[in-house]
Amino acid sequence: MVNMKRQIMPGICLLSVFLSGTGIVHAQDLKFPQDMFAAQSHDFNYVAAGSDASVRIKIENKYVQDVAIASVTTSCGCTIAKMVDNKLVLKSRETAELEISIDTVRHNGEKNTHVSVTFNSPQFATMIIPIHVYIRRDIVVTPGAANFMTIDQGAEKSQKLNIQYAGRADWRITGVESTDPNITAVALETNRAAGNVTYDLNVAIKPSMPVGNFRTQVYLLTDDLKSPKVPVLVEGKVDPDVYITNPTVSLGMLAPGEKKTVSVIVRSKKPITIQGIECASNREIFKTLIPKEAKLIHVIPITVVAPADAGALQEEFTMKVSGREEYMTFKAYGQITGK
Repeated sequence: MVNMKRQIMPGICLLSVFLSGTGIVHAQDLKFPQDMFAAQSHDFNYVAAGSDASVRIKIENKYVQDVAIASVTTSCGCTIAKMVDNKLVLKSRETAELEISIDTVRHNGEKNTHVSVTFNSPQFATMIIPIHVYIRRDIVVTPGAANFMTIDQGAEKSQKLNIQYAGRADWRITGVESTDPNITAVALETNRAAGNVTYDLNVAIKPSMPVGNFRTQVYLLTDDLKSPKVPVLVEGKVDPDVYITNPTVSLGMLAPGEKKTVSVIVRSKKPITIQGIECASNREIFKTLIPKEAKLIHVIPITVVAPADAGALQEEFTMKVSGREEYMTFKAYGQITGK
């Protein structure tokens, strides 16, 4: 048995935040709903035909009351808008994303449109978001984006897109700009004849790409004076090679002095060993038994002896996996009943 009494550096333990005294206001006290939107308009500028031109705008409920979205509509068939994951109700301080996309296949030229987001709670209101885009028919991107779907953590992956241009005989891509240091992109000319130019765009994800979803753009740098940059969407998700399946563990209701054991499950794609687990507080109420052998799946028992004081019991743990610099964390919570 390992006695976990070492105190972790201050600031590791995450404290609960209660609504009282946090500055949350009522909807009628602010400009509702404008203040909830991270952006109140969007200009796609110039985009290529066939490309996946889309943007996500964050919406945050800054009010005490729940906020309910009744509908999301657009003023033009060239624009598609929806709430990501169909999230239509936001509790206080909760966030959601509005995704706005342009149909670059069936439409072309300059478009000035807008998206309407209508709310029916806590009061009726509509947010109008102006949208501008110019869809270039002389540049076609196939496929419309570099969608990497799912990548294992630490893996390197690449995709090839086709860029076709019809127009000036001397038109060129002079470079590719990436705003994410974990993404590289190179354009290689493959054909040029009678005003038709073809490039291969090679987009690569570096092993350093962090765990989680990524969604960004690389920009084709051209010698066009009017529209020198053409965006290409790059998106995907990096799955961790080691993860905790239950990062929040419930201890349930406990009487003072009651002993209870719960399990934390750690999964990995290669056999790993657990080097140690420490709790953020200096209370000697948690103990665990750490397996010594390397496994793909570790079921780690966490035993608690409930303290005498009634109330909420919360603890955060850090776990060290052999051979990895970063620490992993999980939390346990419960309720101590009165005597």
